[in-house]
Amino acid sequence: MFRPQADDEVVATVRRAGRSGQISARYLVGCDGGRSTVRKSAGIPFLGETWDEERFVMGSVRIDGMDPRCMHVWNDPDLGAGALVLVPMTFDGTWAFHASVTADENRELPAPSLEDFRRLFAERAALPGVALHDLVWSTVWRPTVRMVERYRTGRVFLAGDAAHCHSAAGGQGMNTGVQDAHNLSWKLAAALRGAPDSLLDSYQAERLPVGAALLAATSAQHRALFDSQGAEVLTKQFNDATGSASGADLTGLSINYQGSPLSRDLDSSTGIRAGDRAPDAPCRTADGEDIRLFDLLRGPHFTLLAFGKPPAAPLPDIPGVRTVTVDDAAGTEVLDVHGHARRAYGVTGEATVLVRPDGYVALTAGPVGSQQVAPYLGELVPAEPATH
Repeated sequence: MFRPQADDEVVATVRRAGRSGQISARYLVGCDGGRSTVRKSAGIPFLGETWDEERFVMGSVRIDGMDPRCMHVWNDPDLGAGALVLVPMTFDGTWAFHASVTADENRELPAPSLEDFRRLFAERAALPGVALHDLVWSTVWRPTVRMVERYRTGRVFLAGDAAHCHSAAGGQGMNTGVQDAHNLSWKLAAALRGAPDSLLDSYQAERLPVGAALLAATSAQHRALFDSQGAEVLTKQFNDATGSASGADLTGLSINYQGSPLSRDLDSSTGIRAGDRAPDAPCRTADGEDIRLFDLLRGPHFTLLAFGKPPAAPLPDIPGVRTVTVDDAAGTEVLDVHGHARRAYGVTGEATVLVRPDGYVALTAGPVGSQQVAPYLGELVPAEPATH
């Protein structure tokens, strides 16, 4: 919990190991889940619904005899047994187990035990030679589809499940929370150095539409998955995984911030647009070593990609910005030998692409010049830390 905010701080009461203490900070970010204490204390409404009529047993289990290259779905309404979905977790060799369940005549639900998982599998899949073992975790779950009406109140922000809850269909919950945090973190760092408060307002402007689209898409995916045509619909979604609708794209790669107050296209020198996700591309250093653009973007800095031959005058030295030239000419800092970077960014001549710390394009323009980039960055990242 926290007390009403002062002009320059938030004071939170934290309970840990049976003890309470207070922490004073410039900002508070609630990443404390669907039952968020921070959200409730801030008085931010959590709008939506809980699907009380639906129950699922979920868990992580090891399975022998199943092809781990595929997700497996059983849903035959003629059997009346309910749906079963098994998703391979290739990173640790387990399987995510999802099964819809109903209460018995005593209004009791199946226990999320290994024995019940085996029984449900036998009833709905009936595959001989398949063995379930080593249940890692399990739970009984019901879908909750809710999100906040705003992501910020003064110096208090919400991220992750504290801001939006939805069906697990599509597997985007954790990724969306990480995207929230990445979007907000560099802006908070800039605000602590004296950037204007309007920069923090852009967090809601950019992430609230993504959250709303995600809730709509995962609800549709959930209905499709546990509908009689679920397997067919879900297969189509995976095959069309690069759809443009935020949330409908199961990869998350189509999410963009075009139209954000931070996104600026100064001309049409690039095919990529401000607000798009900055793509990767294989390149080489001037010494001939293999490098990827993502290696250059990684970190808390802005990255200024200057496409074209190295200019006669030095590139502008802007605090908080890593500036690199990208071209196929000898002596260039990053050699785009096969033109992968130019194709990825839609560049044919000389152009400038400024990439934000969270990997999204902030600004596009023609040939690089401090008169274009420096004023924009001056609005976001002060050269010197603010004194307080």
